[in-house]
Amino acid sequence: MTEQDVIDLLGEPDAVMPAGCGMTSAAWLCSTCKRLHEFDTQVRPPAPCECGGIAFETRPRTLH
Repeated sequence: MTEQDVIDLLGEPDAVMPAGCGMTSAAWLCSTCKRLHEFDTQVRPPAPCECGGIAFETRPRTLH
């Protein structure tokens, strides 16, 4: 299978995002241990979590 065969089958590859353009949030929930990581500013996912998890979901920041 050639590169063109793969593109014909799956379509054009997505553009690679520069590091500064990644998804950010002030609160990230670890999908493995369900620990909520909260920050004062918007940050990228805090991977890896202390549990070793690398998958995170954005959540609204709780107001304490």
